[in-house]
Amino acid sequence: MTPEAVSTIDLKSLFETSRLFNSTTDPSFICEHLLRTLMGKLLVTRGAVFTSHADTPDQLMTLQARKGNFRSDLPSAITFHDLCEWVDREGLKGYDLRSDGQLTGYVVLGKPMGDRPVSADQEQFVLSLLEFSASALESSVRFDEVKKARQALGRKVHELRTLYELSQALNGLQDPGSVYNLFALTILGQGHYSGVFLYRQEHANEPHWIQVYRRGGKMAPSFHPEECVKKHISVWHPGSAVHSQLAGEGKETLITIPLKNPDPMILVLKQNPALKDQERAHMEFYQSLAHLLELTCTNIDNYRQALRKNELEKDLAIARDIQNNLLPSTFRGFEPLDVYGVNIPSQAVGGDYFDVFRLDKDRVVLAIADVTGKGTPASLLMANLQSMIRLILQYPPDLSDMTRRINDIIYQNTASDKFITFFWGILDLSNQTFTYVNAGHNPPYLLHQDSVKELSAGGVILGVMPAFIPYEQETVSFGPGDRLLIFTDGVTEAMNPEKAEFGEAAVLKRLTSWSSESSLQLTEQLLADIRTFAAGESQSDDITIITVQWPQL
Repeated sequence: MTPEAVSTIDLKSLFETSRLFNSTTDPSFICEHLLRTLMGKLLVTRGAVFTSHADTPDQLMTLQARKGNFRSDLPSAITFHDLCEWVDREGLKGYDLRSDGQLTGYVVLGKPMGDRPVSADQEQFVLSLLEFSASALESSVRFDEVKKARQALGRKVHELRTLYELSQALNGLQDPGSVYNLFALTILGQGHYSGVFLYRQEHANEPHWIQVYRRGGKMAPSFHPEECVKKHISVWHPGSAVHSQLAGEGKETLITIPLKNPDPMILVLKQNPALKDQERAHMEFYQSLAHLLELTCTNIDNYRQALRKNELEKDLAIARDIQNNLLPSTFRGFEPLDVYGVNIPSQAVGGDYFDVFRLDKDRVVLAIADVTGKGTPASLLMANLQSMIRLILQYPPDLSDMTRRINDIIYQNTASDKFITFFWGILDLSNQTFTYVNAGHNPPYLLHQDSVKELSAGGVILGVMPAFIPYEQETVSFGPGDRLLIFTDGVTEAMNPEKAEFGEAAVLKRLTSWSSESSLQLTEQLLADIRTFAAGESQSDDITIITVQWPQL
């Protein structure tokens, strides 16, 4: 065959190969066909084609096609520098595939059969083939990148649409079971996972976890959620140290995602074996789903807490109204006495109680009490005390005996940690006396013109024990010009930022400075003293005050 005929055949082969490469966008096909053409043209028995990843460190090369056997293992992925060294060690021939100066691949060829030298025409054919093959390979790689980018974009759009639609559906659910079910169905519907499991920590700060939801098969008995927490493991691959627990039980890959709110939970996804290498591409999406689940559970918890708080506030409002209705609302009709009382609870509902009412035209009852604790339980006990006082005074009043009976009823019908400090008395206008009993309460102050007397006669706090010893009652004079200040320990124990107490001395100072002021004015001045002393410190206990004076004739 003449050289001209050979040249014509080479040109025809190059043209056909060029047309074939231009008709495809498959890099693997281009590499396979390129390798077969070169090996056939040069009569070599082994060869390989690598493609370049320019965006990787050290220009990583990936094996795309190979033919024949090599003396040492042919690397599937290797840096360009290491590949060139390997080719030299193996005694092979290497050719760059470059498009616009950019390395797109590398061809490795063995020696021709019989060690025949490569002719100039063959060398020219190889260089020409490599030149348009590099361009075709570059185009196919770019097309493949665009295709993958479009696929990734489509996947992202699908994932965002799924997240949006799921969030809309979850907004109307308040039952965790329904939330878990919809969440699991969404995950399983994507096709990447075959099982969804949720574990919750049974008690805070304890290692035991319980399975609260399962869909899609059963979890291996040897799976221990606490290992995920201790080792901070997010992916269990078959063969890993931790995954060896599941040996002989399917060797599934498990994806674990910790959830922190509102309670510690662990989401476990059992991967579909057919898609075992795709979890990384979709992990961000499933983490977003997990965060959506976490947010939904937190919202449900907040909603339930808000409902409970709302119900509690309604109950407290009812209790507060009941308590306010039990306390005196007006202090008129006690002439010639000037009477005023105030109750300032430290919480929505307090445990202090006071009452002022006429027993008949000549007698006025004064009562004050401090129930242990605060809030609704204390207010209920206070309401019971008020009912007992009103009921028991329907009989001939003997304060000592009535106090004993009240004590025994409270002792028999309340918990051992509930008791009441109590003071009450009857002011007789006809004979100008005040008869009282003090059951462990702060001693009120009776101010005569020239002295202050503490009213401390009585006995033990109500409800502590049966009244084995009668309560002592005392009768003192109370007439024109006399004044009486009754209060709970919320007054003397009010604290400032340094945790110092207001104290009895401050109360006495205000009392002894009482001159022409009304009972209302004295009470307001005493409260102002307490506020000034507290200097913004929050009120820690209920404050109740009764002031009584018999103006001078």
